[in-house]
Amino acid sequence: MPKMLKFIIKRILVAIPIFLGITVVVYTFSCLAPGSVVDIMAGEGNMTKEAYEAAVIAHNLDKPIIVRYFMWLGKTLSGDLGYSSYTSQSVAAMISARIGPTLILTLTSLVLSVLISIPLGVMSAYKPYSVWDNLSTVITFIGASVPNFFMGLIVIYIFAVKLQWLPSQGMYTTGAEASFADLCRHLVLPVIVLCVQLMGNYLKQTRGSVLEVMNEEYIKTARSKGISEFRVMVRHALRNAWIPIVTTIGMNVPFLIGGAVVTEQIFGWPGIGSLMMTAIDTRDYNLIMGITVLISITVLVVNILLDVLYAYLDPKITLE
Repeated sequence: MPKMLKFIIKRILVAIPIFLGITVVVYTFSCLAPGSVVDIMAGEGNMTKEAYEAAVIAHNLDKPIIVRYFMWLGKTLSGDLGYSSYTSQSVAAMISARIGPTLILTLTSLVLSVLISIPLGVMSAYKPYSVWDNLSTVITFIGASVPNFFMGLIVIYIFAVKLQWLPSQGMYTTGAEASFADLCRHLVLPVIVLCVQLMGNYLKQTRGSVLEVMNEEYIKTARSKGISEFRVMVRHALRNAWIPIVTTIGMNVPFLIGGAVVTEQIFGWPGIGSLMMTAIDTRDYNLIMGITVLISITVLVVNILLDVLYAYLDPKITLE
């Protein structure tokens, strides 16, 4: 069996109990939260005692949590995420309708933040205390210290309220025909907020990683051979600094797949993050678990891919 395939199978076997552990914890705490989906529905309108008891039985709330968990797990393993406890819609369909907007927002933010922060971080390390380094420090400070909701309110106030340049809510203009240009206009503000937050981490890690390798012997050797500074920085310094940078990017996967919950809420973006908040508010157990399955599997898969990527970036790392 090829070493790569053996490694992937081994990691998948390790990931299975981790996945089950995550689902057990999330399901248990969701069910232990005060109130239930039936209590939420009863509070929204008149419900007789008989109707309430019938709803409790229909949602299996009369059974112990452990029994309900294994009922859910059995359906999930067969490929059925079930139906929303609150709206009776298919959980898979609800998630499918929201995953697209979330990917548009988060992947755009991720790509832009990487394209900006990696070169800026390298320049910051190459020329400490320069304009580039000062700019990097400011962005890092803002990204690390300013909460998402506060930054979101600031950009809305400046660009949507005062200047009226950009829309502040939704994915498209209400009542207008959906177009790519309209989508881009609605993307600008939430992408700015997410980019600044992501860049804070990436700039700090890039600068620190590149500075760490700048005094290594192979860098001095490359310079002594007359290799241009650009090639020294890109082919030697940056390549050997990639692993902590890639790790930092990988650690943002739960944040990205979760839909940047706060940002989606502030800008009314119809993605997974806002759907998750709705599911929690309504105690929609099936929907909560459906989103949990999506995020957990994505994170575990990305972690496996990162381990494979580490071996590619650093030949000293073996797939054992």
